[in-house]
Amino acid sequence: MRVPSTTLNTLCLLALFLACPARYSIVPQVEAQSAPAVSFEAAIPVLEAGQRLSLQYGSRPPYTGPAFAKDESLSPDDAQTVIPYLIACESEARSVKRVDSNGFYSYGILQMQSSTAAMFNSIEGTDYDPMRPLEAVSLAEIAIEHGYLSRWSCARIEKVVL
Repeated sequence: MRVPSTTLNTLCLLALFLACPARYSIVPQVEAQSAPAVSFEAAIPVLEAGQRLSLQYGSRPPYTGPAFAKDESLSPDDAQTVIPYLIACESEARSVKRVDSNGFYSYGILQMQSSTAAMFNSIEGTDYDPMRPLEAVSLAEIAIEHGYLSRWSCARIEKVVL
């Protein structure tokens, strides 16, 4: 049986994301706490959508969905609709570490800086690592559902935020 090349590409990219280990800590050591149970099932379609957009359009996929106000809190469904566009625009679906325009490193498929990731983690007491794609998506969902979509420059570039 011959596997279509787009399916094979998607599976290879997903395997690459899942195998990418974190090499730093974004949250200072504190009293040991157990992180809440996490379900990553929703993150996988979001990652696949971001990968497809990247393969098809590169770093600027055309966003045609609704535009949101700067500090608007989005529903979980709206967050999952927007995140693939951020993934494509921020990193072309690659888990990378780059120096941002402010001179600090940004990490992962959603290009979060350590201090920003720590702030988003503190909202719900999580310890997600932005270099791990599934965790980065969960971290972005937390942020976007709490009104922080405008923190991504690509939300403005793609005209997701007014």
